[in-house]
Amino acid sequence: LLTTLTPLYGSFVLNIDNSLLVSILPGFSFISAICFMIIWQKVSIKMGVKKGLMLALSSLLITALPFMFISDFISGMIVFIIAGFTLSGMLFFRRVTLAAIIDDDELKTGVRREGGFYGIDALITKFSTIAIFLTISSVFNSTGWAIFDPIGTTEETIFGLRSLMYIFPAIASVVGVIAMYFFPITKERYEQITKEGEALHAK
Repeated sequence: LLTTLTPLYGSFVLNIDNSLLVSILPGFSFISAICFMIIWQKVSIKMGVKKGLMLALSSLLITALPFMFISDFISGMIVFIIAGFTLSGMLFFRRVTLAAIIDDDELKTGVRREGGFYGIDALITKFSTIAIFLTISSVFNSTGWAIFDPIGTTEETIFGLRSLMYIFPAIASVVGVIAMYFFPITKERYEQITKEGEALHAK
């Protein structure tokens, strides 16, 4: 949603009339995400994959909240930088979590099946993309933008854009936290998987 909606959010919510300024807003998030990676790496070592991802998902409830209130470029720049913290955690733990699942599966089956798991990951990503556009469509249809009309922007459409930047991602994050609560690979379990994996490879 961040990259998809930023042009509309920047133009109609932040009132930015310069397309270049609008286009660089997501760049602030990705640059800050790179800087925050080292923090999430330390979180992963200390807390493990499960709790680390739960923390990353939960942080969105705070870091993205200002999207509901800001209305100018400077505020937008600051909030996009802050949002990079959550983005960094999600990007970091997505791959680490998948790696943990692959390692655990190898111990159970004796076979490395990265291809299959990455294929499933790609499929789920496609479905999430579909869900994003269905969400955008439903919000726009209910706030007067069934047919895009920049001149006909109302308070409802502004709120719709704000909700797409915060409320819906927040709901998805809560669902993600609940799902990760049942994720069986804890920090202790992953340490055991690592030791058993090393022993298996040694053989």
